[in-house]
Amino acid sequence: MEGFEVGRRRPLNKRITSNPLPPTPFSEIDFFTENDSENEIKKALNKKAQSPSSKRNKKSSGSNPESNPHKVLPLIEVDLHIYELVDSTVGMDNYSMLQLQLDTVRKTMKNHFRRIGQKIVFIHGKGDGVLRKEVRKLLSKEYASCVVQDASFLKYGFGATEVTIRQR
Repeated sequence: MEGFEVGRRRPLNKRITSNPLPPTPFSEIDFFTENDSENEIKKALNKKAQSPSSKRNKKSSGSNPESNPHKVLPLIEVDLHIYELVDSTVGMDNYSMLQLQLDTVRKTMKNHFRRIGQKIVFIHGKGDGVLRKEVRKLLSKEYASCVVQDASFLKYGFGATEVTIRQR
């Protein structure tokens, strides 16, 4: 049979039995001749690994977090308890405290509204439910495209609302 002499081509994993090289994903380097030394094979593999196409693939694999559209955004927690927002409530009535808390919700939503998939937890506490009701009313009126639900019961109990920002 012709073509099966000493210089014939064989798969890499059959040629080297004592010190096998790791398998490669490169289709052009599947076969080597019997005359190729192990150093030449390693050089060819390294050259292929450093080619511009593989560098392009490494860049798009998500090493840069700004370029990855599927990145997971960290959860934002906003505590709406009045003692977390101001040092002293002297001279404030219930209405002004509530307005300050709602302004905090508006400001947080305005700052993060462009971040699709962002989750924000507003911690309002259990209480009588006045702040919870007003926060949900504000979110349904001004940010209707967002998903509003109770936050994790295990972590926050009944005292938090989670908002997931969605596309318009």
